[in-house]
Amino acid sequence: NEKKPPKEKKGKAKKRREEKRRKESKSKERKGKERKSKERKSKERKSKENLRNEKQRNEKQINEKQRNEKQRSEKQRNEKQKNEKQRNEKQRNERQRHEKQRNENLRNENLRNENLRNEKQH
Repeated sequence: NEKKPPKEKKGKAKKRREEKRRKESKSKERKGKERKSKERKSKERKSKENLRNEKQRNEKQINEKQRNEKQRSEKQRNEKQKNEKQRNEKQRNERQRHEKQRNENLRNENLRNENLRNEKQH
C-alpha cells in the first residue's frame, strides 16, 4: 500500500499567486521610482542648462551695452575735439584778421603823416 505524494492544498497555490503578484507589484514600483528619478534628473539638467544659457545671454547683453557706451563716449569725445579745433581755428583767423587790419590802419596812418610832413616842407 504505497503512499501517494500529498496533494497540494488550495492554500499553497493561493500563496504562490499572491507571492507572484507581490513581486510584480514591487517590480512595477521600482520601475516607477526609476522613471521618476530619471525624469527629475533630466529636469535638473535642463534647468541648469537654461540657467547657463540665460547667464550667457545676460553677459552678452552687458558686453553689448558696454561696447555701445564706449563707442558713444568715443564718438562724443571726437566730436568735442573737432568742435574745439574749429573754435580755435576760428579764433586764430579772427586774431589774424584783426592784426592785418591794425597793420593796414597803421600803414595808412604813417602814409598820411608822411604826406602831411611832405606838404609842410613844400
